[in-house]
Amino acid sequence: MRFRTLSVTALLAFSLALSALAQNAQITGMVKDPTDAPVAGATVNIIATDTGTSRLVVTSSEGYYTAPLLPRGRYEVVVEMKGFKGSRNKDLLLEEGQSLRLDIRLEMGQVSETVEVVASAGLLSTETTSVSTVVPNQRVVDLPLSGRNPLLLANLVPGVRPVGSFGGMTVSSFDGSRVSIAGGAPSTNNFMVDGVAAENFASGGIQITLSPDATEEFRVITRNPSAEYGRTGGGIANFVSKAGTNDWHGSAFEFLKNKQLNANSFFSNYAGAKRAPFVFNQYGATLGGPVRKDQTFFFFNWEKVAQRGQDQTFRTVPTDLQRKGDFSQTLDAAGRQVQIYDPLTTVPNPAKPGSYLRSPLPGNAIPANRINAVAAAVSSYYPASNTAGNAFTRTNNFFGQASAPVDKDVYGVRVDHNFNQSRRIFGRYTYDKTFRGSSNFYDNVAETNTSDLPFKRNSAVLSYIETLRPTLLLETRVGLNRYFTPRVTRSYGFDVTKLSMNAIVNSQMQLPVFPSFSVGDMSGLGAAADDHLIQANDSYTAAGSVTWIRSAHNLKFGTEFRTYRANNNQMCGSILALGFGRGFTQGSDPNATATNAGFGYASFLLGDASSGGLTRCPTVTYQVPYGAVYAQDDWKVTPRITLNLGLRYEVEGALTDRYNAMSMWDPTASYSSGGVNMTGGLVYPGVNGLGRGNRQVSYKDFEPRLGLSYQLFKKTVLRASYGILHLPTTGVIIRVGQSGFSASSSMVTSVDGGFTPTGNIANPFPDGINLPSGSSQGLLTGIGTSIGGNLLNLQRGYSQQWNFNVQQELGGGWIVELGYMGNRGVSLPANRTFHYLPQSTLSQGTALQQLVPNPFAAIVKTGPLAQANVTRATLLNYYPQFSGSSGLDSWADSIYHAATMRLEKRFSHGLSLLASYTFSKLIDNNLGNGVNGFADGGDNGVQNWDNLRAERAVSTSDLPQRLVMTASYELPFLKDSKGLAKAVLGGWQLNPIVTLQSGNVISVTANAPAFGGGRPDLIGDPSVSNPNIDNWLNKAAFAPIQPFTFGNAPRNLPTVRTDGMQNIDLSVLKNFRLKERYKVQFRAEFFNLTNTPTFGNPTANISSGSFGTIRSLATNTGPRNIQLALKFLF
Repeated sequence: MRFRTLSVTALLAFSLALSALAQNAQITGMVKDPTDAPVAGATVNIIATDTGTSRLVVTSSEGYYTAPLLPRGRYEVVVEMKGFKGSRNKDLLLEEGQSLRLDIRLEMGQVSETVEVVASAGLLSTETTSVSTVVPNQRVVDLPLSGRNPLLLANLVPGVRPVGSFGGMTVSSFDGSRVSIAGGAPSTNNFMVDGVAAENFASGGIQITLSPDATEEFRVITRNPSAEYGRTGGGIANFVSKAGTNDWHGSAFEFLKNKQLNANSFFSNYAGAKRAPFVFNQYGATLGGPVRKDQTFFFFNWEKVAQRGQDQTFRTVPTDLQRKGDFSQTLDAAGRQVQIYDPLTTVPNPAKPGSYLRSPLPGNAIPANRINAVAAAVSSYYPASNTAGNAFTRTNNFFGQASAPVDKDVYGVRVDHNFNQSRRIFGRYTYDKTFRGSSNFYDNVAETNTSDLPFKRNSAVLSYIETLRPTLLLETRVGLNRYFTPRVTRSYGFDVTKLSMNAIVNSQMQLPVFPSFSVGDMSGLGAAADDHLIQANDSYTAAGSVTWIRSAHNLKFGTEFRTYRANNNQMCGSILALGFGRGFTQGSDPNATATNAGFGYASFLLGDASSGGLTRCPTVTYQVPYGAVYAQDDWKVTPRITLNLGLRYEVEGALTDRYNAMSMWDPTASYSSGGVNMTGGLVYPGVNGLGRGNRQVSYKDFEPRLGLSYQLFKKTVLRASYGILHLPTTGVIIRVGQSGFSASSSMVTSVDGGFTPTGNIANPFPDGINLPSGSSQGLLTGIGTSIGGNLLNLQRGYSQQWNFNVQQELGGGWIVELGYMGNRGVSLPANRTFHYLPQSTLSQGTALQQLVPNPFAAIVKTGPLAQANVTRATLLNYYPQFSGSSGLDSWADSIYHAATMRLEKRFSHGLSLLASYTFSKLIDNNLGNGVNGFADGGDNGVQNWDNLRAERAVSTSDLPQRLVMTASYELPFLKDSKGLAKAVLGGWQLNPIVTLQSGNVISVTANAPAFGGGRPDLIGDPSVSNPNIDNWLNKAAFAPIQPFTFGNAPRNLPTVRTDGMQNIDLSVLKNFRLKERYKVQFRAEFFNLTNTPTFGNPTANISSGSFGTIRSLATNTGPRNIQLALKFLF
């Protein structure tokens, strides 16, 4: 109710609804006489040369003028004042979001006399203190773009750290738009297209990007935006669409890549494989111009992509001997035989009370009559090995190649209309239909990759700006972005009786699909539980602002409303998942782990699952409302000092579900059943006085912004700022608990603590499964099962941001910026396990495995807690009435420090250049990215919940050094020649992008022993002197931990990293002029010009036979490939 009251009040106060924009730029400055005294009352006419529109303003008593809310483009500024000559400043380029300072000195004389100046856009940021970089149209059009996605060029900005496939061809809003900006979590950025919110509800990535030919430019704000912006823990990116002008202009183009132009990948050569088939065609056209000169303009774009290629991977599949149960040739990395022990021979160790012993299988082979029928049937879905694999272990013995087609159609149209010089409006609509085929390396329904996925995107915006009077302007905007993805898993309709499983399992699973089998020491089988996906994400924006120029103050007041919606059937694993580890076949002490004892595939053949589960859940129907009001004052205290003062107030509403199908975790709730007293349970929105949201809404989210800009000298500016911004809850707090509306069932795999297997994988739930009960059982919901629910008092995280930098104009269009920026993330959302065994109990050792009477047997009907006796550890867990409990909590924090350098030359005399360097460190105890673990390496898991201080380490997003350099250079050779020499050899342009960066963090793990942690002990230097793909880590630096202990290795290693990147992309182009207005452009683009591989993550589990080896390239990298293109332009 309070949220609605706030919304209505703000709406009435501003008469409109709107989002934080700053898409439009402004020209501001001072008019002075020859003695530098201010000139009051001078008329300043700002004329848009492309469209003929103009804005007339008058200088204040201090001589200041400001023309806000101008669209980007080229301008002419004409100043007139009685007693002075007129001044005409021509050819000013105004970029998106720029506050261009243009001071004008008038000469004495008659108004009829005019002094003309070919002005240059101001390079120094004297009016604003936010740290930002504009990627102009010239770079968008000329630089090499693999996948033709302009988002890739955000990599040019200092402080931007790409994650995953960031900037690749626009396909998914998940893997294609993960980026950490200035220390923020990857899902907490604010993406906008034409000023309208474009973040995906689930991933936080951008929902739609414009085609390069439809993108005018975009700005990335990396630090301390004005109060117009909020809802970010990292940065802000706003894309501006291209508009029509008074001149007709257009293009037709085709881009081509194919196998013949590409180099073979490193690991294809390694496996002796030929270049994979590959064909990429992208073609399209644009057209823009006037509908009515100086009044109405349009711009249309269309493009189509057809890509056919193959993905490649290494996997581990069973050998012919292993499929028969013969492990006599199964070796560890040291060449020792891996001994298989018989789980049915487990007996107490008479020499060590409380411990157990197992006997090895004779001949290290499983008798044929003990091979489980289900395991035998499932094994047939593994392809045969086709490579030798690693020495001794034979891991990575299958090299897979499979097709991965992509098809894409994009249409866009924008219309601008000027009612008169005071009122203008524009609208844009973009439609993107994409199909992404997924690689099926197994060539059957058991493939683990996600299934084929179509994407449908819709984007629309409508904006209106009116000059109420020269010092008072109004702006309004509405828009939406929609992202729809209907994916049907490839095994839909599968009958599990084909695997010799009981037919009842078909009815127990919510979806009729091939189950998921996670087999230790082998690659898995079956798609992930979330492969089936019908998802629609919508973001709506309505916004409005009033700008008031009052003397030396540029005041802006605004309000913003957004609504995010998500409908999704993917939010829980709705299939049967079975796991098989080494535990049941290791020995002789079954509590101890060793690289040469036990084998996951042997446990699988015996049918001895270590875990099994099945969940039934509803489709989610989520909504998050958001509202904000703000005030910003950019105050020219003196001609050399500007203060940016702002205050923003936000209310981000709680996430609600249309059917209240959510659960929350209350750790303090007390209740009893069957004479058993319990603490901690689930509570539900709309029940017992709770609101409908998933958290308590804060009404105290004030965000001050303070900045100072001081022009020390004519060409030197010092800038400093500080601000607080609150994180979005979409993108991070998105997978709320559904326990009660969903129901999990766990397979009973052992009743004696994991020593002796029980259960039958042909019928994992002989007593039936748990069915959803809704909220009717209250605190008793989910007793005996694994439940989920975000913490009841979950907080919205926030970011404290600060920066200091120095800008120096060097002359000739050059500028250098040296800076420092910081980011402190507070109350960041991260998963927390509520149900776990306290560290203090581990000293009991094997006593934890002793069976004791189970007080919950009388109230639990199925699953492990329905047994008459359970292990002592089961009852010592926090909240022992559940078999598991977890959810989001605001417990994570981070700190980021960075030194940055930006050297830039605007395009002139045939050359532009941008060099960006970032030297940084990001430390956290968790990425703080909510449920989305977006990282290229490292780990965000927690080993010991009783010692969170031990989780503090370098972040998975930490990237110590990153240097990106780009240039556009028109070769001067034969430029002024004539005839054939000029036509063929003259006028070429080079556009390189050079990237040098550190590698990603590495996390070393180990198979956990009984009641032990998942990290080893670090006992030496983990680095090696000459790392290579067969030896990237020093295994001798790690030691397995003993049962009932935690390892001391850090969450992420502080010194050893993956392979760093050294990459050069290059485009070479030439324009062949047909007539004055018509030209044909030929271009060749080279990606990874030097064909330098960037290796991916090494296998980092010390229990694995392939520890320290690398068999893949880093994400979003590949061999050299060449793209050719022809463009017709007019």
